[in-house]
Amino acid sequence: MNLGLMSDLFQQPQNLRDAVTALIVFAPFDRVMPATMGAMRAAHGYVAAEPWNLSQQDALKVLGARAGKTDRYHTQSAMISAPKTPSSVTVIEDWNGPDPDALASLLPDTLIFRVVSVREGARLTEDGYRLSRGAEVLREVRLDRGVTHSGWTWEEHGSVQPWEDRERLRRSAMPDRLDRALLFHYAEVLGIDLRAVIFDRLVSQSLFAHALPSADPEPPGTPTELGEDEFQAALASGFGHAPALSFDAQVAEARKAAASDDANAECHAALFNAGSLSELQSILNWPEANAELVGPHQAEALWRQAIWQALFRFGNDPDLPAFEDRAAYEMSKLGIDLDLEHMRRQVRRAAG
Repeated sequence: MNLGLMSDLFQQPQNLRDAVTALIVFAPFDRVMPATMGAMRAAHGYVAAEPWNLSQQDALKVLGARAGKTDRYHTQSAMISAPKTPSSVTVIEDWNGPDPDALASLLPDTLIFRVVSVREGARLTEDGYRLSRGAEVLREVRLDRGVTHSGWTWEEHGSVQPWEDRERLRRSAMPDRLDRALLFHYAEVLGIDLRAVIFDRLVSQSLFAHALPSADPEPPGTPTELGEDEFQAALASGFGHAPALSFDAQVAEARKAAASDDANAECHAALFNAGSLSELQSILNWPEANAELVGPHQAEALWRQAIWQALFRFGNDPDLPAFEDRAAYEMSKLGIDLDLEHMRRQVRRAAG
């Protein structure tokens, strides 16, 4: 999802193939913020929180940069804010942030209106909304194409609400019953203009929260303790789990894993570019000397690549039998019975 297009998205809700997920919570910011933080911490472990004090343009760049990370370090985040217009409503712009069910459990007897609108390519569409009071779902409507089945799917549960467009709901063609513009209209009827809220938030009551993934060696922030009571309540209710490691230990593990990945990638590249059998053997001394960076599966992959390289490129080298013996021994240490004869036959067939 390109969050850098968020401003365009809210101005042109029908035209962009993107995703909008927002929770309109009918409770003041001071109550909703700690519940959201508790739910996020239960779902994602360590979470950072930053006041929303950047200019709109810079803020969108920050979001876009974070969303643009590789999947390995994908950011789960949420913007929690109060609109400038006086009200006891809080909006959570949700990008895989809090678990909605956990949040509902932390806000019993509170009305929550959740809006989902997704566009992914020409053939995948999802629009829907859910009105709940605490954990009780009062009304839920969902329309999708290509998500549940290849065609259109319509689902609705609960009693029709006074603000719903009954004429649209009765239309025979499913795509005519709901779209992004109607979702935004429903939100506006309930008191929030989603097109404007991103530009019209109350900065003094706005918080950007984002997970600090366990696999990220350079986490963008430090853990917050906001929502500690709510975090413990979510855990006690069976939502999520507490981190297994301290934050410093988690970062140390991530850095070790990243160093291992980088070193192994360099080793694979060196094996591929080796110009002789002796160079192959020299490169393979590295895994033995750096066992703390090389797990069994990584060592197996390195040795298999080296064996194939040796058989394909250095089959006439007089030292090849000794290399094969060493390879078989190293693979046996990993619990693998190396079938060299089978590999030789494959090489001969490939060579024609």
